[in-house]
Amino acid sequence: MSVLINDRGLGASESELRGLEGILGTTLPWDYRMWLQDFDGGRPDPSHIQIVGHPDGLVRVQVLFGLNRRVQSSRIRWNVENLPGFAERVLVLEGECRGEILFREYMVHDEWFVAESFHRFLEALYPASPHV
Repeated sequence: MSVLINDRGLGASESELRGLEGILGTTLPWDYRMWLQDFDGGRPDPSHIQIVGHPDGLVRVQVLFGLNRRVQSSRIRWNVENLPGFAERVLVLEGECRGEILFREYMVHDEWFVAESFHRFLEALYPASPHV
């Protein structure tokens, strides 16, 4: 299924991406970096994903963060600077699991594996069923 990105950005520039990588202290996974260059965040449609082991099972993805989003809390840099450990809890940037996507519940301090890459994450999105 193809994913439409609504309210997308103009695309992050190479210098903006390098700046973010400097703050993170590592490079971004290739598929996510390319997506930021093309879309720089937005609202996915379809917007739901099944998360194995999560109490709700089906989770709605409201926004995909970017570098230049209008809403400050939808900017990657703002989250990294204001929520310690944010980057490590959403996108694995180092080690054997580099590039994996995680879902983090801040209130209960728990996390679940979502997808092995950003590309696979986008492929796994689907419309909500009528009862959701």
